[in-house]
Parts: sequence; C-alpha cells; structure tokens
Amino acid sequence: MNKSDLIAIRNVEQGDVAFVFNTWLKGLYYGGDAFFRKIPKAIFMDGYHKVIERILQSPGVIVKVACLKDDPEVITGYAVYRQAGGVTVIDWAYVKKEWRGIGLSKDLLPPEAYAATHLTRAGEAILTKLYPKTIFNPLI
Repeated sequence: MNKSDLIAIRNVEQGDVAFVFNTWLKGLYYGGDAFFRKIPKAIFMDGYHKVIERILQSPGVIVKVACLKDDPEVITGYAVYRQAGGVTVIDWAYVKKEWRGIGLSKDLLPPEAYAATHLTRAGEAILTKLYPKTIFNPLI
C-alpha cells in the first residue's frame, strides 16, 4: 500500500478552518517572498488573517481537503481556489511535508487555472509544473 491509498479528498469543514489559517499565514510569512518578513510578525499575522477571511468568504470559493481515510480529522493538505470573472483562480495550496511528492496538490487543485494569487518557493515550482500558462496575479 502506498501513501496515496490512505488519503481521501473532501470539502472543508468548520473544524478545519483554524488549520487553514495557521498554515496559510505561516507558509506565506516564512515561505513567501522576503518582503513579507520585513513586516513585523504580529502586524502581518493580524492583517493577513483578514485578507484570508475575505478570500474564504468570497463567492465561488472552493476549499478541498486531503485527509486520512481512516481518520478524516487528520488533514494532510488542502487547496483554496475560486471562480472569479469566469476564470479559475488558485489562492493557496498546502501539503504537509511528509505527504509531499505523491500528487496531493494535483488531486486537490482544479484541472486548469488562469491565475494564482499567492506564491511561495514550493508553490511556484508546483504552479510551473501543473499550470505552465497560469499567471501570477495577486490583484485578481
């Protein structure tokens, strides 16, 4: 049995939201562009929490969660994307380190996307591999 046999994909549940905020904020602050770390951490975490709230409350937002089949509360990754102006926009994807390299990002993300609004070093590599024509546009 390989790791991917242990995983189920489901819609986000209320109990998952704290994990999404925590990993998105830390992932962007530490793994995103260096200019984020120029912002005092407390200011970034508070301010960007509000940005993520707005994204998660946007019309058409989809949050898919990868979890253990035998224990759906154990999250291994998730993706946040939405329809905006008739195109698919990827806002964020995260996979726990020990679950990377088995195709979870591909399983969680839509088949195609016009734009991505957030990038980390790892995210840029995935975006280039899965969506070579997708543009980076944090303003969409």
